[in-house]
Formats: sequence, structure tokens, C-alpha cells
Amino acid sequence: MTLSGTTIEPRKNETAATRCVRWPVAAALAVLTAVCAAPAIAQTPAPAPDTAALGKEQQNPISSMATIPWQMNFNSGGGLEDGTFFLLNLQPVMPFKVSERWNMILRTIVPIVSVPGPETTSYSGIGDIQEQVYLTPSKGGKVVWGFGPVVSMPTATAAPLQTGSWAAGPTFVALTMPGPWVIGAVVNNVWTFSDAGSATKMNQFLFQPFINFNFGKGWAISTVPVITAN
Repeated sequence: MTLSGTTIEPRKNETAATRCVRWPVAAALAVLTAVCAAPAIAQTPAPAPDTAALGKEQQNPISSMATIPWQMNFNSGGGLEDGTFFLLNLQPVMPFKVSERWNMILRTIVPIVSVPGPETTSYSGIGDIQEQVYLTPSKGGKVVWGFGPVVSMPTATAAPLQTGSWAAGPTFVALTMPGPWVIGAVVNNVWTFSDAGSATKMNQFLFQPFINFNFGKGWAISTVPVITAN
């Protein structure tokens, strides 16, 4: 009997019972020897993640990658005097494939706020949540763009920010990403179409340009001014 180059010869005066035990054991040892002697298969290390590319995708409001960017703001002075207005915007982005040519991007803006009140009081909670829906080409060129509706929902729990209004309108975004740069803008306007009897009516315009420069290894510097009109 031969297995992997090893010959197992019958012995003289060997009984059939002994042979039935010895031969499987010898065969198993031959297989183990062949496996141990086999050359090791070289393992190709996994490529390191491209942190610069990931950073640029995170800065893209209509990224094809699911992200949860957030933006924190402190405002004081002016009409706030010694008070501080705190705003944290959570802005998850969820992409969906509509067809071979088009993607749909859901961008939700959840504002978490702390608003100064009379004397030393303050109001904390969330503001009106916005849902932005963008239709964008699945194969972008030098300029990436998207358009669609935006809906503002009366979800505010902080009393000074409660509008009671459902509002909607168009939204548009365009950007380009040459080299380490991500440059673009978001523009939209919403109008009240239904409210809970509040005197507050919404006719809000927003223009938000953004400029990002990526240094590599996940580091970047950005400017994202928010220009609004009511």
C-alpha cells in the first residue's frame, strides 16, 4: 500500500486483525507528515485603509457611503449678551441605489440645542428635525450634485424653538473634490404648508458653503458658514 510516497508493506505472520489496526494508523501518520512538510502559503497583508479618501467621503453631504457626521456650534454675544446658545447637529447620511444611473441619498438633520432664557434659566432639547432627500447620478464626474425635497417636521421640545409647523421646499447640493480639497454648497428653502395653530410661519432660506482641506491621515481643516434668511 502506498500513500503520499510512503509504502506500507505487509509483515510476515501478520494477522488480518493486526493489519486492520496498523495500516489506518500508518496512513494517518503519512498524511500528517505530508501536511507538515507542505510549504507555507504566503499571506498577503490587507491594504491599509485610505484615511484621506474616507475623510473626503465624510465631508460629502451626498456621499455614497453611510456616515454619521456631526457639527457642534457655540454662539454668544449680540442679542445673547452673556448667554451661550449651543447647537449640536447630528447629520446621518444613508445612500440607496435607485437604478443603474441614479442613487437616492437620505440626509437627516437632528438639532440638539441649549437656549439661554431669562436670568439664569435655559431651555434644552431638540429642534425641528429636517429630512433632505437627494437624487444624484450614481457615476459622478468632476462635479457631484444632487437635488430633491426637504421637509421640516415640528419635533422641537425646546420651547423657544417650537414652531408647530410642517414645512417643505426644494434643496440642492453641488461639490467638487480636486486633490485634497472638498468644495461645495448646500442651498434650500422651506415654506409652511401645515401648522398646529401657531402664529409662527416658516419661510426660511439656507445657504451653506463648505471648504475642506485634507492634510492626510484623517486630519483636515474646514470652514462651513451658515447663511440664513427668514
